[in-house]
Amino acid sequence: MTCALLRASQPTMAVCRNVLPALACLLWPLGSQAQESVTVNLASAANWTARASDQARAAVRRVGPDSDPALCLDFDFEGTAGYAMAHADLLLDFPGEYELSLSVKGEAATNDLQVKWIDQSAENVWWYRRPDFPFAREWQTLKIRRRQIEVALGPDRDAVLHHAAALELVVAAGHGGGRGTVCFGQLPRRCRTTNRGRCACPGAVSLPPAPSRR
Repeated sequence: MTCALLRASQPTMAVCRNVLPALACLLWPLGSQAQESVTVNLASAANWTARASDQARAAVRRVGPDSDPALCLDFDFEGTAGYAMAHADLLLDFPGEYELSLSVKGEAATNDLQVKWIDQSAENVWWYRRPDFPFAREWQTLKIRRRQIEVALGPDRDAVLHHAAALELVVAAGHGGGRGTVCFGQLPRRCRTTNRGRCACPGAVSLPPAPSRR
């Protein structure tokens, strides 16, 4: 509500007009903020492939029930300072303001966790990095905000991520190295909307369906 809509005595109205406008009136629009959400279950894509650096090994597999599957990346660095990744073609659109939530768990030593988005040209890559990430056997939810996503590769170092054609989930050798398994579940994307203008949050998430298991 605004100050003009307050039902109060005249003294109270005077206080509202003279003392509280910055608090009551200016904060009113915040009450109408909402969240629009699009959730992707990463294991629902059928075209995941495993990739690894020289001498390292990687494999991807789908685990869990069809109602709530997870994508797991098995890796073995074989004593090298390499990397292992799961790659998939996923068409994703990103609104002006958004937050991602990535579900992750693993049985692995402390290593670097990276999430990469690649555009249609394959020349521009953005990433979110967690060096020496402490993997846990229970699900953790990582909050990834727009400002935490940086340009990893491309001609324009100030390019902003608006559209992605592929997604990569990467484990790179950190202090722990070794071998292990990291699993990924849901990837919700939320954007804020206000009564002053809707943040475009299209449901543009396109991924080839995974074949049903029998």
